[in-house]
Amino acid sequence: MDAGGDGGRGEQRRARNYLLAPMVQVRLGIYSIVLGVLFACGTLGVLYAALSRVYAELLLLIEEKGEAARLVERQFGETAMWLLALAVIYIACTVAVSVLYTHRLIGPAVAFRRHLRALREGRYEVRTALRKHDAMTEVADELNALAEHLEQRAAPPT
Repeated sequence: MDAGGDGGRGEQRRARNYLLAPMVQVRLGIYSIVLGVLFACGTLGVLYAALSRVYAELLLLIEEKGEAARLVERQFGETAMWLLALAVIYIACTVAVSVLYTHRLIGPAVAFRRHLRALREGRYEVRTALRKHDAMTEVADELNALAEHLEQRAAPPT
């Protein structure tokens, strides 16, 4: 049981709050990862080709090829491990940024739909309140102005 005593539902609810439109958010994450992987593969290909030529020429210049070869191979292995670790970190960061950023875009859309539903039902007193870093605050302001206008028009004359 978690501290809230809700059997883990609080954490599920928090995760669901960030995945408001999972297919859109996951698709954006996948696009970002694919573009990043393509860029990384191109970069690694160029790096590998250049370093392979340096490695081959280095071995031609060194008389004691065994020790030099082991030294260069060890360095290549260590570099490959660091590049792999960076790739994993990149993918994790890309997914996190995609989810968080799309949450700022999709969250307002959810609030707008809720507000429009309230207006359609004649509840003109409802307002849209967005979080500090959400996108489309200007649209929320316009929607709130519309709701205020409709509320005033619907009010009986005094």
